[in-house]
Amino acid sequence: MAEGVLKKLTEEQQDISWEVDSAGVGDWHTGSAPDHRAIRTAARHGIDISGQQARTFQLDDFEYFDHILVMDMDILESIVAKSQLARHREKVRLLLDFKYPDQQRIVPDPYFDGKFEQSYQLIYEGCLVFFQQLTHQDKKDYRP
Repeated sequence: MAEGVLKKLTEEQQDISWEVDSAGVGDWHTGSAPDHRAIRTAARHGIDISGQQARTFQLDDFEYFDHILVMDMDILESIVAKSQLARHREKVRLLLDFKYPDQQRIVPDPYFDGKFEQSYQLIYEGCLVFFQQLTHQDKKDYRP
């Protein structure tokens, strides 16, 4: 859902060209579409993520991407453990650190409890503040 939210935020701005991609730490879903409940939740907010395909985080991602945003501490630790350089580790942050600095707030995985809407709202909050900080734009009224 985070990939979809960030893509939607960037699409609204003609002068912004970001490459946004998502990846998991495990390979068990590689090639699969998002969970149908995530697709449905995103669609309710005008975001189509049905064409996304899961992929596994690669070491090359450290070089390719400027920012690596994660949802929870387990993922953060897993990604950081793969890094070999301090500059790579510095790219990895919890998504909600942008809205709640130094609080280590996480986006809970809704897979088992079905709380996709709550996870979406947290993702949206984190993505919006991340977007605003990097673009220096105030999009308070925008709500995908």
